Amino acid sequence: MSTIDCGIEAQKQELLTQLTRIAYLAGKRILTFDAMAVEKHTKKDNTIVTRADIEAEKIICAELESLLPDYPIIAEENTSGGNLAVTQQSQLTNFFLIDPLDGTRGYLSGQKEYTVNIALLHQLKPYMGVIYAPALDLAYSGIYDAKNNISLVIKEQNNATQVTVLEELKTDKKSRIAIASALHSDSQTGHFLHEHNIKQEFSMGSSLKFCYIADGRADIYPRLGRVMEWDTAAGHAILQAVGGRVISPLTQEELTYGKIEQGFEHKNFIALAPHMQIFTK
Repeated sequence: MSTIDCGIEAQKQELLTQLTRIAYLAGKRILTFDAMAVEKHTKKDNTIVTRADIEAEKIICAELESLLPDYPIIAEENTSGGNLAVTQQSQLTNFFLIDPLDGTRGYLSGQKEYTVNIALLHQLKPYMGVIYAPALDLAYSGIYDAKNNISLVIKEQNNATQVTVLEELKTDKKSRIAIASALHSDSQTGHFLHEHNIKQEFSMGSSLKFCYIADGRADIYPRLGRVMEWDTAAGHAILQAVGGRVISPLTQEELTYGKIEQGFEHKNFIALAPHMQIFTK
């Protein structure tokens, strides 16, 4: 590790606390907007951006630049707007991936599942992640630990001072439960679940799907279409914190990050609870 990386390792719990604090700041800013009336427009990729997305991203980027100025920040709105500097592109080994408001369509329709996602990547792999759902006042945070020490922290609704460390996961279940995207589930996903004898399924929006696998409410999340790196990185880190995986269905290898030439895009993925061996029916 470089000097700055050694510093991060030595103070990783404090850094995770700071990232959680930043996610809270961004989330509270989002809550100041009226989702029914917020200014919005459609981007070139046919996704929607609102003023809440933009303002939350400004807060996150400013805070991260102060916290770790040597780390590039790949944030959804800046990057999709073509504002990624060439100097940043050559430094993408250790960096942040940010989605300031994941689940924008659900947010605009009045749903409460939308999230703020902050991930720290080390050597192009998820190392640390925070997902905060402002409308639920619920935060998940996790640090990857190669020794598989469980390091998932859940801050429960309306109880910001009480921190629960998850110590036990459901590992011996007779049935397997899938969680799917509320907007992107399709016949291909249905075929996949049938092929692997997964009969129970529920859907929701945003990156909370990763969190619900991490805390044992679901076992598998297949996303069999295009998705961006900032959509998965924080959830990937949180799921790894409890020994789970986020893999390519083609190679069965963990997802990779920093794919500049591909526009920071994943073709697809499968998120798995620690006990899941998806290709064994």
